[in-house]
Amino acid sequence: MDPIIATLDWSQYAGAVDKYKTSKKTAQDRDAALKDAAFGTVLWSLGSNGKDDAGVLAHMEEIFSDPATSKTRKMWLGVILSKIKPEKYKLERSGAKPGTS
Repeated sequence: MDPIIATLDWSQYAGAVDKYKTSKKTAQDRDAALKDAAFGTVLWSLGSNGKDDAGVLAHMEEIFSDPATSKTRKMWLGVILSKIKPEKYKLERSGAKPGTS
């Protein structure tokens, strides 16, 4: 499951599938589009499987709580966890005033 969660680090490629349509279709464009597609699929899959499988959810929570987890990965796990357990995980927008998340 860890290699799947590691795909969350590809968030910088978000939007590359749409850009590919009008790109020069280079190998770099194609690679970015594939990573964007994988990133989106992983977001959906972790959310869906986290709702249905307590083991998947527990593993995501463990990685989210690990201080060694990258900021990017932690942010996306937070997004997923906030949808599965909104009573426990609340997203706060950067720069938002307390209580306006």
